[in-house]
Amino acid sequence: MEMRPLKLKEWGQALSDVVFPPVCACCGTMPMVKGAAICSECLKTRFEPDTDDESILLPESVLFRFSLWRFDKMGYLQALLHKLKYHHIQPIGHRLGTEAGILLGKSGMLDVYSEEMDHVRLVPVPLHRKRFIQRGYNQARVIAEGVSETTGIPVIPNGTVVRKKQTISQTGLNRKERIDNVAGAFQITQNEKLSSSFTIIVDDVYTTGATTFELADTLFTATGKKVGIVTIART
Repeated sequence: MEMRPLKLKEWGQALSDVVFPPVCACCGTMPMVKGAAICSECLKTRFEPDTDDESILLPESVLFRFSLWRFDKMGYLQALLHKLKYHHIQPIGHRLGTEAGILLGKSGMLDVYSEEMDHVRLVPVPLHRKRFIQRGYNQARVIAEGVSETTGIPVIPNGTVVRKKQTISQTGLNRKERIDNVAGAFQITQNEKLSSSFTIIVDDVYTTGATTFELADTLFTATGKKVGIVTIART
């Protein structure tokens, strides 16, 4: 096979990786293979696994809720999610998604659907188009693509579900304000792609559930099927 010559930009990146090798985005010390983002030692030791919390009441539209870790305010996980959302380090989201997919598979929550996996779809919580233009990507979709890699569950195409209402940040809002903020925020534009599917919502952080529950109700109304929720962190 004939090898194509490297472009100038590729030469620059290759040289940069030699002089400044990629390191773990979490601890900042462990050398990393490009794209791996987080070292295995951090994945094993830095985060607190989430546990079932019977105090969390799920609406009729939600079958299960799964979070990879507990949120650590001012800690390693918060820093990683901040880098993912605001510093454009997308490999972090993909790596977190693959880890969530692995543990979701081990949890047994998907076993009941093992014979119907062709009809399961991942639904990243969509951004409003103005927020998407500002950020350049949807961090929930990046995470979902990582989940897809380790579970084999496809991610719905862009535009299948949209956020039609431009909401303000949920940070600092109480539960009622969060619910009011996202009420009527989502719309399914391509119902035929979801009508026969069991859907699993993917997002970065679960706080009160206001956003994911609103999207779950929208999907439940359209498909008649309860949905699952998967997030990286739970506060």
